[in-house]
Amino acid sequence: MFSPKSVPRSSVRVDDLLERMKKVKLPSSNHPSDQTYAGPGEVQCDECTGRKHKAVKSCLMCLASFCESHLIAHTTMPYLKRHKLIEASPDLQENICSQHDKLNEFYCLTDQKCICALCVLNEHKEHDTAEVETERMGKQTEIAEKRREVKQRIKEKQKELDELKQSLDTLKIIISLHWTSVLHMMNSEFLKTTEKQCAVRQSDRIFSIRTDLIFGPRCYAKKV
Repeated sequence: MFSPKSVPRSSVRVDDLLERMKKVKLPSSNHPSDQTYAGPGEVQCDECTGRKHKAVKSCLMCLASFCESHLIAHTTMPYLKRHKLIEASPDLQENICSQHDKLNEFYCLTDQKCICALCVLNEHKEHDTAEVETERMGKQTEIAEKRREVKQRIKEKQKELDELKQSLDTLKIIISLHWTSVLHMMNSEFLKTTEKQCAVRQSDRIFSIRTDLIFGPRCYAKKV
């Protein structure tokens, strides 16, 4: 039996939780009518009843996803603030170690897989390990660097392509100018040849006329 002034510790925590929940005022933007309902393929809030709202965060400790309204407890309650929140994910069970039923908080660099604290102390104790968050940030940095390198390579290749295109355009202009020059030269030579031929024909006609003038009467006299 408890004394009139004594209260079970568990009851105090529940009462404290209820009291805190009463004091929490939801922002107007978090009113259910203002929230987005979960659509096909979107993560649903596990606490919503009836039509589910779209989850904004998932808790790795609770293994549940919450909408804006039901996430308030995790941002106001001291002991819930310690829980690990991630972007809403439909595959929360994948973050739990199937062997020890613990949260996969570490990443085994040797085996390239996520593991829990017990795995680090047992099966993977001789392996190189790192915290999941640290490894995630490292991978993100690595991916960002790779993307930067790829963008730089694309930029360089585009520059080379532009230079090649410019060289090709310049070559086309040079060929066009050269061909124009060749045509002009051929036309010029053709005109010169034509003029020479005309001059030769003209000279032949003049010579023929002069010959007729000189030898024509004599030939006529001899015939007579």
